[in-house]
Amino acid sequence: MPREIAAFTHKEYQMFFVFCGLDGTMADNRARSYLLPPIGSESAQEWKPFHDACRTDLPVPFIVDIAQAFSSIPAVRFVYLTHRPESVRSMTTNWLYQNGAPTLNVPLMMCDDQDPRPSHLYKADMITRQLSTVSDDPLNVEFVLIEDNPEICSYIQGVFPRVRIIKPQTFCAVV
Repeated sequence: MPREIAAFTHKEYQMFFVFCGLDGTMADNRARSYLLPPIGSESAQEWKPFHDACRTDLPVPFIVDIAQAFSSIPAVRFVYLTHRPESVRSMTTNWLYQNGAPTLNVPLMMCDDQDPRPSHLYKADMITRQLSTVSDDPLNVEFVLIEDNPEICSYIQGVFPRVRIIKPQTFCAVV
């Protein structure tokens, strides 16, 4: 396979991963900034009101359009990757559907409610796990990350040298 083709062979077909963040990337969560816990808060309970209000977020239409385009390509494995806790999965799934984001056969990777890791570590781990399903060397697989948070982008770029990052303007109350 030529090097310039950014895909890999797995079970008789080619697949290319695209991971897309939610908060601040596809979902404008700035309206719920008043619910943010104090700086340095790490307990799930302190973040609960902020996460529970995710159903009120506005969509970022440009990113919804990009998600629709990528997810319609058969060779692309489009994945939502969010640090939101599992406890808001139903709200998040409903929000995606109600705002025209692709949901059919699109995985939604969410953080365990008690996972203490910061976003950049959680997301790097989930990306590694997904890429490991198709390569013995997941750190050298080409993929796309759509993410607004510069800390996450920098970290992922440092771990995965072949990542292509689409970094839109942020619409995040936290960044």
